[in-house]
Amino acid sequence: MTHKLFSRASAATLTILAPLTFTACSSETDTPPVITITQTTVVEEPSSSNTADTATPPAKQPAQHNNADACAQLPNDPREAYPSNSTPGRMPADDGSDSNYWIEDIDNAYDPCQRLSWIIFRGSLGDKERPAGTGASITDGVAFYVDGKPVKEMKAFGRVDSITPLKDDGAIFAWSGRGDYTAEGFVNHYSAEIRVTDAGIAAVSGDTEKFHEHWDYRVSYLLGTYD
Repeated sequence: MTHKLFSRASAATLTILAPLTFTACSSETDTPPVITITQTTVVEEPSSSNTADTATPPAKQPAQHNNADACAQLPNDPREAYPSNSTPGRMPADDGSDSNYWIEDIDNAYDPCQRLSWIIFRGSLGDKERPAGTGASITDGVAFYVDGKPVKEMKAFGRVDSITPLKDDGAIFAWSGRGDYTAEGFVNHYSAEIRVTDAGIAAVSGDTEKFHEHWDYRVSYLLGTYD
C-alpha cells in the first residue's frame, strides 16, 4: 500500500515538473530579442558619430576670411593707379627740386597679399613740364612692396632687366648701368638677391653694394600721379 502511494506521488511530481521544465526552456528562447535590442543600440552610435564628423569642415571657414583680411588695402590701389602698359603721368622728386620722372611704360607685379611684390617703371627724367628728351635722361625705376605696403618711394635703377621671385619670399633683382659714356648705353650688368628685413628690404648676396648705391640714394620719386 505504501509503495502504491509513493508511485502516485512520484507521478504527480513529474506531472507538475514537466510544465516547469517547458517554461524554463521557453524563458531561455526569449533571451535573443534582448541581445538584438542591445546590438541595435550599438549600431546606431557610429551613425551619430559620423554625423558629427561631417559637421567639422565648416568650422575652418573663418580662418580663410582672416587670411583675406590680412591683405593690404591702400587708399589708392597700386594696381589701379599703375596698370601695366600705361602712361599715367609724372612723379615729382621728393627733395623739393623741379626734377620729375615721366612714366612711359609700366610692368606691374604688385600683390597686396604677397610678402614681397614690386612695380617696374620705364621712362625718363625731366622737369615739371616735360621729359628732358635726352639719352642720358632715360632710366627705369622700381618700387618694392612688403605685405602690400611700399618700402620706399620709387628708386631709379638705370635699366631694370628682370625681377625673378624666389619660393621663400625673396627675389633676384637684375639691372644694368651705363658705361663711361652715354653713347655706350647700359653695358654694366648687375644682380642681387633681395630679402625682406625689419627695415624693409636689403640685398643679401650678389652685387649688394651696387644695389644699395641706388636703393639708398637720397633722391626718390613720389608714388602718385600728378597730372
